[in-house]
Amino acid sequence: MSEQGAIPASPGAAAGAGMAKDRSGRAAWDPLALLMSWFIPLVIVGYPIAGASAIFLPFLEPTTVTYGYRGIVAALAAVAIVGGLVRNQAPVFPVALTLFLLAYLVRLYVDAYIVGVYRADVAMIFYAGALLPPVLAIFFAGRVVREQQLIRTMFAAAFAAATLLLLISVLGLESEIISSLEQTGGRFNLDTVNAITIGHVGATLLIACVAAWYHPGRLVPRFLIVVAAAIAVATMLQAGSRGPFVAIGFCLIVYSIIARRWGVVFASLVAVAVVALRSSPDQIVVLDRFTTAGWDAASSARLLTQDYAIADFFDYPFVGHAYIELATLDYPHNLIIDTAMALGLAGLVPLAIFTVQAARAAVNRLRSGQFLVALLAMQAFVAAQFSGSIWGQINLFTMIGLLLVWNRKQAASGAAPMTR
Repeated sequence: MSEQGAIPASPGAAAGAGMAKDRSGRAAWDPLALLMSWFIPLVIVGYPIAGASAIFLPFLEPTTVTYGYRGIVAALAAVAIVGGLVRNQAPVFPVALTLFLLAYLVRLYVDAYIVGVYRADVAMIFYAGALLPPVLAIFFAGRVVREQQLIRTMFAAAFAAATLLLLISVLGLESEIISSLEQTGGRFNLDTVNAITIGHVGATLLIACVAAWYHPGRLVPRFLIVVAAAIAVATMLQAGSRGPFVAIGFCLIVYSIIARRWGVVFASLVAVAVVALRSSPDQIVVLDRFTTAGWDAASSARLLTQDYAIADFFDYPFVGHAYIELATLDYPHNLIIDTAMALGLAGLVPLAIFTVQAARAAVNRLRSGQFLVALLAMQAFVAAQFSGSIWGQINLFTMIGLLLVWNRKQAASGAAPMTR
């Protein structure tokens, strides 16, 4: 977004994507800012690209491709951390978020190597190897990147991911799609990428479209934004998952209220009404998913696990019980209930603190005309209330970490909120 007036130019301020100013005042290349501007989109939408790309690499196992992607992310995170240290730049560790992440690491360690809870060792490896590296990279180097840089790169990465997934679905490039559609009631799944993840790729692209459209610098051509928005909606419809629609609806409503863009809400409601009135639940899977919410097998199983998880919290209110619900061997697919079950009050208190901090930072950014990261954090937070476990919420903790690091940077500089 345009950052004018409130903050004076400084020698370290970026002049563009991956650019800074040297002592002579001329634009100088900033490799760390460039790295972070592509690293963050790679974290957010890179996995679906890797999972979908496995279709075109039949000589490799799909897991080999996705593990390779995780390895690349970890390696780039290490480079970013070293880059931040080389600059003698003190890392930013948001206290509540850091305590939460450490507490959950201890929970996984206890469950894996002391108690011996089912597959806790696998969850710990994923948590330590896939979730923590990008969050640490944000802590060490997140302050060097600007939202204006991220709009272009996030748009490009999400556009590529959504287009690839939509083409695979429409053209039937994956031999497993037909059986997958039958098994999931018409929802589009790949072997390595589930319908929820695919739907959220579309939602992420739609948020990037909103950020690019309203940016005064015209970072992306308008016609390309319109095409991308159509692809985003088509991807979400093809995925047929409820969560992404709830998340994007929440984001658009909050954005429209704070930024006073009532046309966005009106256009969204008209589009939903047209689709709903001209279609039956049998024609569009997501409509059927909403009309059967709470009654389908998946919802019933989650509600049962959530009931047991809440009971676990009341039995072990201070430090939690286990990283999964031991009666169902599943997680409750809700961040708050999951935290209560796994960490008790030791996790709920820091969760509440960093959520409030991130919410305030997000509102401030929306009011100053900086939409992308704030909306992506909201999307991830809403998504975490409907799907996934704490150890897999990479997007959530990456985006919240970035918000809190930027907020700390702004507070340290003593600057007023940036405006458009």
